[in-house]
Amino acid sequence: MGDGLKRVFSVLLAVIMLSGCGGKSTQIEPVTKGILFGCEITYYNETYECDCEVQKNGEATFEFKYPSEIEGLKFLLSKNGVSAKYNEIEYINENKTFENSAAYLIWDVLANESGEVKSENDVFFIEGESKEYDYRLELGSTGLPIKLKTNPDIIQVTFKNVKIK
Repeated sequence: MGDGLKRVFSVLLAVIMLSGCGGKSTQIEPVTKGILFGCEITYYNETYECDCEVQKNGEATFEFKYPSEIEGLKFLLSKNGVSAKYNEIEYINENKTFENSAAYLIWDVLANESGEVKSENDVFFIEGESKEYDYRLELGSTGLPIKLKTNPDIIQVTFKNVKIK
């Protein structure tokens, strides 16, 4: 019985060591540029939906679909500034005007992502600070964004149908 128990223990120890090494060696690379996605935004208990595209250069477009009162509102965000277009009216300004908007937060996090990917309870994430909020960007195992949350809990974004362009 002593030799059989030693063999079982040795096999279990080898399996534990190999599976532990496999999980730690997996490195997730965030994919936050060159993507298309829809998103649902909760901002101060109000819900918005928009379609978004983030170019490889970090420039991003947001077109709001819901609520119907702002359907068709489009934002173009870049390091040079922001343009907002609604129907035939266009407004162009520096980013400062839009810094505490949900669209600006999404753009700021995705275009300027530079954090280290961490893992906790099988959830991959990046934590960081934007100009207005501390945030946590959750990623799938492919590196594509899944959810963005702020601290304090003011903005929550759920990414849908994320695709690489």
